[in-house]
Amino acid sequence: MPKKASPNVNGFRDLLKIKNIYAYLNSFNYDIVCIQDTFWDDEFIRSFADLWDGPCFFNNFQDNKRRGVAILFKNTYKNSITQEFKDNQGRIIRVDFQCDNKDISVFSIYAPNNYKDRGEFYNVLSSFIDINRMNVICGDFNDVIDPKLVRGKNMYTNVSSTVIFKTFIQENNLCDIFRDKYPEKRQFTRIQTVNGSLRMSRIDYILISHPLKTHTINIWTTHTKLSDHSLVSLLFDLNEVDRGPGMWILNNTLLNNINYVETIKKIINDKLNCSLYKEYPLIWWDNLKYIIKKESVLFARKVNQKEKKEFWDLNNKLTILYEKQSKGILVDQNVIQDLESKLSEFETKKMSRSHVKIEIQKRLRI
Repeated sequence: MPKKASPNVNGFRDLLKIKNIYAYLNSFNYDIVCIQDTFWDDEFIRSFADLWDGPCFFNNFQDNKRRGVAILFKNTYKNSITQEFKDNQGRIIRVDFQCDNKDISVFSIYAPNNYKDRGEFYNVLSSFIDINRMNVICGDFNDVIDPKLVRGKNMYTNVSSTVIFKTFIQENNLCDIFRDKYPEKRQFTRIQTVNGSLRMSRIDYILISHPLKTHTINIWTTHTKLSDHSLVSLLFDLNEVDRGPGMWILNNTLLNNINYVETIKKIINDKLNCSLYKEYPLIWWDNLKYIIKKESVLFARKVNQKEKKEFWDLNNKLTILYEKQSKGILVDQNVIQDLESKLSEFETKKMSRSHVKIEIQKRLRI
């Protein structure tokens, strides 16, 4: 069940920023990540190539350090990747892979800001698309399909550019899966503060081939303080066979939770009174590990559910306020700034835990 994310990182040349964003993405267990606006060059990539656990594909624009797109795969997909394609402008990269016996092409794209250049860009992008394959095209299109739903108040929309964008989608048998699932929902993926007011639009998309619609579980947008673009995520399931739960690893951040530590101590003390402790210590030890694992999974699930609720509460409150502002309704900017600050604190905490998890995973592979 692949889980994809597509962030525009608005410059990705600071190693600490790269490390933090990688940790953030890792904490949400994304399988494939499409990145735009990296500002990378080939020499810079060598300095951080080992930070992501899996195959990384890049398309840099060598004439300067702007533009740039990338696709990152989790290591579990390394033997499934078949081929790679890219343009010479640092705007398009396509990687083909197999998943559950299905051939998929995933794209990361970064369209030009100038609407006059986007027509030619769509022609080039179309030449990379094989409509007989399952295509997933992620990126910053710098364009809108439905201006009334995806532009904030008083934001300019070029009608001719929108027509070209819609034609591109139709000719390549693609679907804006977010709008397909939520026909009337106002959602923004780029939010900027300009002269004290918010400017909002939905210009980041995940377009998919129509046959993939039936395999899509969900698509959602997540606000983040790591970029002025929100994270667009897609979950789809191509698997027709149930899979097992995989290997369990203790979330060692639970050891910082006093309630968890006290719970485990009580379990151990109670089991010391068991007759197996002296008569059959190995059996006792196996039973104890099973009980601790079971309790740890339940405890971690409760903690995770609580944090998820807090995270989505923040996102939903921000979404409501952004939507009100887009309609011209007066919104207290202090409230928005407070919610954004809390979101930033949440992300920092999540990234910190993810850094620890990544280090443990690296040590297990050694």
